[in-house]
Amino acid sequence: AGTEESAAVQTEEGSSDPAAQHNPDGQMESVKGKPAWTKEIEFGFTLQSGRRDAIDVSGRFSANRIVDRDEYRLRARYLYGETQSLKSTDQFDSSFRWRRDMNPRTFTQAQTAYDFNHINHINHDFSQGIGVGRKIYNLDTFSFSMGGGATARYRDENGDPGRWNYMVDAFQDFDYKINSIFKVAQDANV
Repeated sequence: AGTEESAAVQTEEGSSDPAAQHNPDGQMESVKGKPAWTKEIEFGFTLQSGRRDAIDVSGRFSANRIVDRDEYRLRARYLYGETQSLKSTDQFDSSFRWRRDMNPRTFTQAQTAYDFNHINHINHDFSQGIGVGRKIYNLDTFSFSMGGGATARYRDENGDPGRWNYMVDAFQDFDYKINSIFKVAQDANV
């Protein structure tokens, strides 16, 4: 009769986690070698008192993952503000993007987005887009991509019935890694 042996991986935090381990670069990896999600959470709070009283609160979440030829990106942001006890900002925006490399330079993209902005009287703004893009530069420290596609959008505004719009769009993004701590990122959709 054979014996079964099991081993648990000890993480840097000191907990035993058989589903995750650290690679030499310090990022979490699953045991099967697939990278885990990298996540960022930010909170902001501003209180201004004096000639004009104001309060601003913000929260942002982003997560990214690259597995083989697929890249996943999830983003969400909420902004709230009051000036002189009157609401001046109340908006939420979120998006999920999936890119799949067709070859080292060309990729397909699907992006889903949901927003609302109560100050501008937008109750719901939902869009689904698909497109094709090209990586103009794809270096370790700098990447630049652009492309285009088609988007369907449903928008519900106060005073108007909800409506669907169908559009063509263009997108562009770049990432510049200054060092292991600082990075500049920019995305644009038209």
